[in-house]
Amino acid sequence: MKYSRTSFIIIILFLFMLTGCEENNPPETPSPPIGPSTGFQNESLSFSAVTTDPDGDNISYQFDWGDGNLSTWSDYIPGGDTITINHTYADNGIYEIRVHAKDDYRISFLDVIAGAVSGWSAEHIITISASTSTYPNHEIATVSVGTSPLYDGALPNGEYVYVTNYYSDNVSVIRTSDNTVVNTITVKTGPAHIASLPNGEYIYVANHLSGNVSVIRTSDNTVVDNIQVGTGPHGVTSLPDGKYVYITNYNDHNVSVIRTSDNTVVDNITVGSFPKHITSLPNGEYLYVANQGSEDVSVIRASDNTVVKTIPAGHWPHSITSLPNSEYVYVVNEGSDDIYVIRTSDNTVVNIVYVGYNPKDITSLPNGKYVYVTNRYSNSVSVIRTSDNTVVDNIQVGNAPHGVTSMPDGKYVYVTNEYDNNVSVIGY
Repeated sequence: MKYSRTSFIIIILFLFMLTGCEENNPPETPSPPIGPSTGFQNESLSFSAVTTDPDGDNISYQFDWGDGNLSTWSDYIPGGDTITINHTYADNGIYEIRVHAKDDYRISFLDVIAGAVSGWSAEHIITISASTSTYPNHEIATVSVGTSPLYDGALPNGEYVYVTNYYSDNVSVIRTSDNTVVNTITVKTGPAHIASLPNGEYIYVANHLSGNVSVIRTSDNTVVDNIQVGTGPHGVTSLPDGKYVYITNYNDHNVSVIRTSDNTVVDNITVGSFPKHITSLPNGEYLYVANQGSEDVSVIRASDNTVVKTIPAGHWPHSITSLPNSEYVYVVNEGSDDIYVIRTSDNTVVNIVYVGYNPKDITSLPNGKYVYVTNRYSNSVSVIRTSDNTVVDNIQVGNAPHGVTSMPDGKYVYVTNEYDNNVSVIGY
């Protein structure tokens, strides 16, 4: 006697119901994958995941790598144990990685797995750069902006770069897909340094000559607030969680702390004399302030906004940045034409790197392999290889380069040329 396919399925379901099997619950949705936030093209990278199953079943995992590829389902392992799987990215870019899980619940009399699948986890974001041995090394475009562009900053998604034009009292918005200025935003007098919140929703601009900070909503490039701080605000940085923004007040010798939930100044921290720039460690534990007048660096503990260390610097420290791993801070000394390298574990200066004339600003590539320094009187950008703190290149740009920022994917570096009223785009 022959049975149709439909009849066979009905029989299986009937037998399954007769067994009185209990309902099978899916595994808990895994946490976001754990792994590096930066990597290189064609590099094997490891990512881990873990979850549990409410029924105590073993668990298999599958990763969505964000580049159009899914991993094969892993072997089944006990709930609560961590799985680690490697993946290689062929192209540069920013990728969102997620993972889900299924259990090994069995229909015993059929000896088949009828596992339930969890939902997808939240994303883990990774930025892939071109190669361990290459870096953006020549000017590929220039973009005209306002008068005396000083500093620039990129949104975390890399779609736009914002440029402060000191004597135009405005901010130019460059669309990076075609390097076109798509908006000009009027702020207050003398906009200097600029920084985005980590979520990219707001940009904070330190207006040096008007003693306040303009807050730009990036969804429509509208100024939604102007926050009064101290005298001569210059540097600005955000903590990695985006809850607070720190502003250096050059003439008041202190740092204002802005709570971003309501844009209120909640603290003022006394540092050295004439503080210029400030940077937060990517781990969020400390902030470092370059004090131009006292020629030192103040270390602020973020948990209680206390200065816990003062580190001697070179002549006229101006700008400062941290490597992505939080292990080293680089200080630009514009009066001595050098860079001090501070090891953050013990706040010791471990190296001095000589660059061009009158260095101004500094940025690190997302992979931490290279830092870029603008040399104002040399019309160049020095590239420092961080593995041995050696200058490996000097890239010619426009007249009086001042600010510099790296794109989140590391493919481009944007440099403001103060006297040419434009921005150089450095690429491969």
